[in-house]
Amino acid sequence: MGTTCIFICRCCKMETNAANGWSEWSYGVGKLGVILLSKIQAEKISLDESKQDILVNACCPGFVQTDMTADLPDNQYGGNKVTTVEGADTPVLLALLPPGVKEPNGQFLLKRKIYDFINTDVSIQI
Repeated sequence: MGTTCIFICRCCKMETNAANGWSEWSYGVGKLGVILLSKIQAEKISLDESKQDILVNACCPGFVQTDMTADLPDNQYGGNKVTTVEGADTPVLLALLPPGVKEPNGQFLLKRKIYDFINTDVSIQI
């Protein structure tokens, strides 16, 4: 995964995102970087016995009605916009996992479901 992150960073710096099959919208590329970094951090932390109670995950709140999305059509990404309360559901679920839980760790979640973000078009799930 580290190689992928380096490649994405180089594409962004050289402004060759589209030519290399990545979005021209930096927001989406940034999100991908956060997801990959979360996976890397989860793997590194799991090797440290003193940090066995730490889980690292990434999640998407969905297509949330915010100031940033106000001008976009409701079905822009194949699904309806959700409220901020609905969008907070998965992040709050992850934040309130009980002590001693070992999973999910190093995962990407959307609507409480784990997705293989790299090999799944999550835009159809929103």
